[in-house]
Amino acid sequence: MARSTKRPLIAVLLVLGALATATVGSAAGLTITGSSLGTHAAGHPCPGTLAATTASTSLPVSTVTVTAPPACAGRTVTVAVNDGVNVRQGTATAPASGSVTVGLSGSYSPSATTQVAAVVSGWYLPTSWAYTPPAVGLTATCSTEQPEASCAADVVLRDSWAGGYNLDITVRDTRTIGNSHQYAWTVVINFSSTGYPFVPNAIDGSGVVTASTCGERPTLTFTGVTNLGTHHLLGTGETRTFWIQPKSSGTGSVLTCP
Repeated sequence: MARSTKRPLIAVLLVLGALATATVGSAAGLTITGSSLGTHAAGHPCPGTLAATTASTSLPVSTVTVTAPPACAGRTVTVAVNDGVNVRQGTATAPASGSVTVGLSGSYSPSATTQVAAVVSGWYLPTSWAYTPPAVGLTATCSTEQPEASCAADVVLRDSWAGGYNLDITVRDTRTIGNSHQYAWTVVINFSSTGYPFVPNAIDGSGVVTASTCGERPTLTFTGVTNLGTHHLLGTGETRTFWIQPKSSGTGSVLTCP
């Protein structure tokens, strides 16, 4: 009697890092316990490759977008995503055409090395993964009350998580002509520009800057407070540093929006 060897559930693929070692093969490629499942050899219900991806982001995400082979339409697809630290699972019904976004059991940090495994109707389905990291180098503009006293603002995304991120900002004097007097500086950030995870609804910070109003979002202006010596001023060869923590919700010491 021929044995029908249906692929095991996704959990089997994930044991001890199986996401990294699972290979494409015939239905007999994985060990299955139990007795005969039928009287004939079964073929894969929808052979092909499932394509997986997610949007370019610097934040953890809890979804993955997949495109299954056309023959999988209407079948349940179970997907597991491994970012090297977390393994997240989810299921969705394969559409007749195009892609579907699969909600996962938790968040993961996407990267070029993320691994994905999939099962359709209990059968292992080969997968491909494509991901484009967000552009590096966040932009901000700097100016002083004296046009000849030019400056620049360097922004570093220190870390991020679902709902928030930390920015370290250095204000640098870049003047090449003019006097060496100190002048009040201003930094302007457009949070909708490339690289910023999202436009914040609240901002915490190191307590040395104030921000413009919520009505100006996504572009906000930051100036140094005037009660900490000359922190709000910039002279020849000087730098000023501050950090802010944009958040998607809640309240902030620098800015809170309804």
